[in-house]
Amino acid sequence: MVETASNSLLSSSTSDSSLSVQLHPLVLLTISDYITRHSMRSQQGPIVGAIIGQQNGRTITMEQAFQCKTKEDGDKVLVDEEWFAERLEQFKDVHKAPPLDLVAIFTLAPPSGPLPDHVPILQQLQHSYNDSLMLLLFHPQTILDGSLTGGKLPISIYESFYEPGSENADKGLQVDGWGMGRQLQMRFRQLPFEVETGEAEMIAVDFVAKGSGSATVHNSATPPSKGKSRADGSAATNDLQLSPADEEGNHHHSYL
Repeated sequence: MVETASNSLLSSSTSDSSLSVQLHPLVLLTISDYITRHSMRSQQGPIVGAIIGQQNGRTITMEQAFQCKTKEDGDKVLVDEEWFAERLEQFKDVHKAPPLDLVAIFTLAPPSGPLPDHVPILQQLQHSYNDSLMLLLFHPQTILDGSLTGGKLPISIYESFYEPGSENADKGLQVDGWGMGRQLQMRFRQLPFEVETGEAEMIAVDFVAKGSGSATVHNSATPPSKGKSRADGSAATNDLQLSPADEEGNHHHSYL
C-alpha cells in the first residue's frame, strides 16, 4: 500500500467498497506496447488510455485497452471528446459477447500514486461515461530502480471518491456540492487486484513485470516537453486501427 503521507490525493481511510478487480493480461501488454512505441517514436506528451471490461456486482474485469487522443484545455489535459466517443463505440461494437464498457483509464505515475494532472481527465470521463471509473497507474520508476520483487507488477489500481476539501486544498481539484461554503475534494484509495491468466499468458505478464525493455521504459519515464504527439493506436489491439485522421498530432502536457 502506498504511504498516504506522501500524497495529499490519497485518503487515509480504507476502502469500504469491497470491489474485486480482475486484470486480464491483454491490458498489461497493450500498455507495455504503447509505452514502447511512444518511446521509440520519440513522441511528446502524456501516455493516457482507456480500459474496458465488465462489472458484475462487486466484481470488475479489465479486459481490453486502447490509447487515447488528448488535447490541451488551458493548463489541463483532457480527452478529445468527439474522438473518444467514436473510438469507445467501435470497441463496444466489436466486443458484444460479453458486452464490455468503460471501467478505467490508465497513465503513468510515480509509485507514490495519483497526481493532480490525473484528476481533470478522470472527472471528465466519469461525468460522461461512468461515475465509478477507476485509475490504473503504471510505474516506470519501479522498473528503473529495481524495486520490484516477488514477481510484482509495476502497476497499481485506485478507486476515487469525494470528501470535504480542506482549507489549503488545491481549489482546481475540488468540485461544488458541499454545504457551508466548502467543496468536495477528489481522493483515491488503492485497490487489490488479481491477474486472470493461464500458464502460457504468464510468460508475457512476466515480461512486463521484468521491464519489457528497460531502455524504452527509461525514455518514457523522462518528463517530455510540450509538443506534438501522435495517437495512432495501431498496435493497441488486433481488432481496430485508427484512421489517418486519428493519427494527426496534438499538443499535450506530461503526466509525469
